[in-house]
Amino acid sequence: MEDDGGRPFVRQVALDCAHPRPLAESYRGLLGDHYRPGDDADVDVAIAPAIYDVYGPSAVENTANLTAAMASRFGTRATSIATYRSAYALATAGCFGSGPEDGHFAWCVQQLSAVR
Repeated sequence: MEDDGGRPFVRQVALDCAHPRPLAESYRGLLGDHYRPGDDADVDVAIAPAIYDVYGPSAVENTANLTAAMASRFGTRATSIATYRSAYALATAGCFGSGPEDGHFAWCVQQLSAVR
């Protein structure tokens, strides 16, 4: 691949290791690279804790604890978390069922209702 000036550049990298995120962050910093939209840690911080335990009796507490820990670790702002969770809820609300009786749909409505 070449950029607009005819110089070669790295388009994509695959890391084959047990813990790719720390290695990827190291290379990203070393190469002065930036995230493509949707690939930054904020997406993971927003979505992973929210879908870890959607239906369990401690789901709300687990989501809050995991979100706080991950947001602290990666420096993710609450507004970014709310934005990405809302986008995920909008994109997936109808993927697993056809209405409010579906647990995922209800979860999506709850996520969107929490945004102020």
